Amino acid sequence: MRVAIPGLRLVSEANTPGSWRPKHVRAQEQKGAVYMTLRGDPPPGPWSVTIVRVAPRRLDDDNLARSAKAVRDQVAAWLGCDDSPSAPVRWAYQQRRGKPKEYAVEITITTDHGSDLHAALRELRASPECQPVHQWAELVTETIERLMAREDER
Repeated sequence: MRVAIPGLRLVSEANTPGSWRPKHVRAQEQKGAVYMTLRGDPPPGPWSVTIVRVAPRRLDDDNLARSAKAVRDQVAAWLGCDDSPSAPVRWAYQQRRGKPKEYAVEITITTDHGSDLHAALRELRASPECQPVHQWAELVTETIERLMAREDER
């Protein structure tokens, strides 16, 4: 799934002077724009999320991630999880140069079923055959081979 939010401006919050209030208002506006764009039910997880900042000027890597914090928080809320390192989401940030006065945010959300160990464990736990311990190892091996085959097909 890919969505674009034209006009949404992500700025370097670390380098923006001033009090906390304008930063808070800006974050709330960004979250609201993402909330209005991401409608319906999210796809089943785990996920990979890429946030692309479009602007006339580029930011360095640490400022890029910081500028997308409110967007990341709202995407995580829509997915039904937090944005902690233990969450079933892999986050990536990119940017591309826009025309003068062109600002936008593009969000791409893909499911990560084939490469995630948690998905394999969920699949195994849901299987009625995994009750006996001696069958567990066979199921793990078969499931991992099946997931690797899916990954190779991509």
